[in-house]
Amino acid sequence: MNASEFISKLNSLAFDESNLHRNGFSDNYSKSLIEAFYPQKTNENSLSNNIIIQLIEEYKCACISIASSISFNEEVSETDRFVLIGWVFGEDLLAIDKSNAEIVILAYWDYDLVTFHCAANSDKFLEAFLIHGICPLDIIFEMKEDQWIYNINKANEAATAAGGGKYLKFWMALYPTDIGKSDETNKGRFLN
Repeated sequence: MNASEFISKLNSLAFDESNLHRNGFSDNYSKSLIEAFYPQKTNENSLSNNIIIQLIEEYKCACISIASSISFNEEVSETDRFVLIGWVFGEDLLAIDKSNAEIVILAYWDYDLVTFHCAANSDKFLEAFLIHGICPLDIIFEMKEDQWIYNINKANEAATAAGGGKYLKFWMALYPTDIGKSDETNKGRFLN
């Protein structure tokens, strides 16, 4: 997979704007959700062989922030050991380990402390991202247990795509959120 193939797959997962309106999402929020699936091309081809670096260098990837509380940086930066590519939960750094190309999470208080292992490499991370990063908004769960079973299944699929059981803990941590609506109005709909 290259950067343009990932963007094409991301485009195919976009929400239907009329469905968002029917489900009570404001115009502004709906627009930002839709834009997250269609990042603008900002530069010509990157010289990097790493797909995530290609994405950051070629597209406005900072808008892809709705999925699993994962967001990408506008620019790549580096430490001695890591290439910093984004954020998870708005605090911890998403990074590429230069020694083995593994995608990891670094603690916000210590850029050398790996708190999660996310994927064996960038390709596998993006495959897992497409599986578990975005969930349909029209899923309605009658019971909270059904929601958790759904999420566990998605996390297992994502961990497999990411490279195996070593990565399950990270994908399990990306639990469903209510995207700012009360339980009463949300009726189980969520974005991961």
